[in-house]
Amino acid sequence: MASKYWIKLYHEILDDPKMGRLPDALFRRAIELFLIAGEVDREGGLPALADMAWRLREDEIDLLAQMEDLEALSILSRDAQSGWRVTHFAKRQAPSPAIERMRRSRESARVENFHNTDPCYEDVANRNTDTDTDKEIEKDPEADAVDAPLAHFDSIQGEGLVKLFVEKTGLPLFLGGEEKWARALKRMQEAGVGEADLEQSIDECRTKGLTIASLASLVNPAIIAMARRRAGRPEEDYRRYLKGEYGEFGR
Repeated sequence: MASKYWIKLYHEILDDPKMGRLPDALFRRAIELFLIAGEVDREGGLPALADMAWRLREDEIDLLAQMEDLEALSILSRDAQSGWRVTHFAKRQAPSPAIERMRRSRESARVENFHNTDPCYEDVANRNTDTDTDKEIEKDPEADAVDAPLAHFDSIQGEGLVKLFVEKTGLPLFLGGEEKWARALKRMQEAGVGEADLEQSIDECRTKGLTIASLASLVNPAIIAMARRRAGRPEEDYRRYLKGEYGEFGR
C-alpha cells in the first residue's frame, strides 16, 4: 500500500470510551502515532522509539511511558520481532468495499440536498416568479428516467456490476457523473448483462488498448459480450462501437 498524505480518522472516536477518557496530552499523542503509522506505511508498524522521540520532540523515556499507557488500552501493541504498532491499523485504513463507498456517497448527497432545501424561500420565490420563467424551468421529462436507475444500485445485480467495475478497473465510483452511471447501469440491466459479461468486456477492451473512461464506456462492449455468450457468436471488432451514446473511450 503506497504511502498517503492522510489517514482515516473515524467519527466513532468521539464515543469511544478508550479514547474519550484519555488525558488531553495522551489523546494527542495517540493521534500523532496514528499519523506516523500512516506515513511510514508498514500496515500499522511504527519506527524505532528513538526515531519517533526525535520526530515528536519528546524525551524517549516519557514517550515510552505514554506508549505503554496506550498499550494497556490495546490502542498500541508490540512484540519482540516487529516492535511497536498501532493495533488494527491496517484493517481500519483498508479501502472501503465498493458498495459501502457507494452507499455513503448517496447518503451524503441526500443529506446535502436536505440541508440545501429552504421551504420558506421556495414559497417566496414561487410567488415572485412570472409564468414565462416557470415554463423555462419546468422539470426535465427525463428526470424520472435518471432517478429510477439509481434505485437499481440496491438490487443484487446492480450491486454486483458496480462492485465488479470499481474493483476491476480501479476507477472511482461515479467518475464522469452519477447520472451517466445510472443510465449506463440501467441499459446494461435491461439488456441482461451479467457480471461475467462485464468482466470479459473489461479484459477485451484492455487487450485492444481501448481506454475505459467510465461505466458508460463498457455498455456496448458488455452487451456484445452478453450476446456472444448467448448466441455463441465469434469475437467481434469493438472499434465499430466507439461512436454513439456510450462510445466514450478515452474521453
